[in-house]
Amino acid sequence: MKSILTLALALTPSFVFAAPFDIKPGLWNLEMNIESGGKTVNPMAEVKKAMAGMSPEQRKQMEMAMGRTMKGSGTSVCYTQALLNQQNGLVPGSDDQKCKTDVKIKTSSKFAADFKCEGGASGTMEFNRDSKEKFNGLVRMNRDGKLSKVVYEGKFVNADCGSVKPVSVQ
Repeated sequence: MKSILTLALALTPSFVFAAPFDIKPGLWNLEMNIESGGKTVNPMAEVKKAMAGMSPEQRKQMEMAMGRTMKGSGTSVCYTQALLNQQNGLVPGSDDQKCKTDVKIKTSSKFAADFKCEGGASGTMEFNRDSKEKFNGLVRMNRDGKLSKVVYEGKFVNADCGSVKPVSVQ
């Protein structure tokens, strides 16, 4: 479960939508649940639990290292307009998970792709835009013969990302 949690956290903002997926740029809150081996886990709640024993300085340093601010049971992510305008499909933003994607559907309201990562994980992903301020996603992955499902829900918060760093494209 730990390796699935690590991969799911890496996938959260490290895969970004390809243009013309039509959502607002700015600060988003992403909620995520992982189903694997008959268990459902909210990874952000698990990370927050682990960070509860840290000093405020350590927590801030951890959030900065992750490039996210954790709010509630989700994580805050900044999508810039430049990032949303990119034409290159899903872009890995993490050196930890080098993944290749095969885009199947790319419209203003739906994005679907297959992926295969160097670490052995592979699967499918689909994101659907409910409105310019809300989307949902489903990632089904197989890692080392273990099947898991990650369910995402993204909600627009504000046009200003404040101190949250934009999702990186590498």
